[in-house]
Amino acid sequence: LLVTPLAGAGGPGAKKEKAPSKPDKVTDGTLFKSPSAVNVETLKFANVGAFPATLHFAFENPNEKTFSIQNDSITLDVGQTGEVLIGAVPDAIGEFINSLIVCLKDNPEPLRIDLACQGTRPTMTLNGKKELLVDFGRLLVRKRESKAITLKSDARLPPKWRIAGTEKLPPEVTIDSLSGIIDTEKEQTINVSFLSERTSSYNVP
Repeated sequence: LLVTPLAGAGGPGAKKEKAPSKPDKVTDGTLFKSPSAVNVETLKFANVGAFPATLHFAFENPNEKTFSIQNDSITLDVGQTGEVLIGAVPDAIGEFINSLIVCLKDNPEPLRIDLACQGTRPTMTLNGKKELLVDFGRLLVRKRESKAITLKSDARLPPKWRIAGTEKLPPEVTIDSLSGIIDTEKEQTINVSFLSERTSSYNVP
């Protein structure tokens, strides 16, 4: 989530906007119940004036549902600083933009904070493919053979991967890494090894 606050309440560089007649209620707060949510950013507002200040929040485009806000209003005493949580949950791949309009009570000049986020989906390839068959072919008994698999991230977010079904593997097959995280547009190599002490045929789906 990329949040670009052009200004806090009364801060320099804020864009002045026409005040909405009635700010919409913008969220039920569900997104903000988890403290580990990575798609939440914090905006801080400070009252540097001589009187208590009440701020009302509304999105410029209320039909765009990507962004949400924890509270639709806050009241700050003189010298007090308050925080507002902004969340983003894109439902498709691509860029989403909106603006948060901040209305200060008894002030006809509201502030505008531009918001943007990039919707993406974690994807990766295995040796350049979406699916991969590891075939060791015919091997001599007691001869170890290893094959390298290159995992590459194609997403704008680092995918977290895990190899499932390893409990079905025979003891002759070993994998040196079963899970990990790949940085954006980076690669990771894992090695699959086979070593048999007897003559047999193995086929693991």
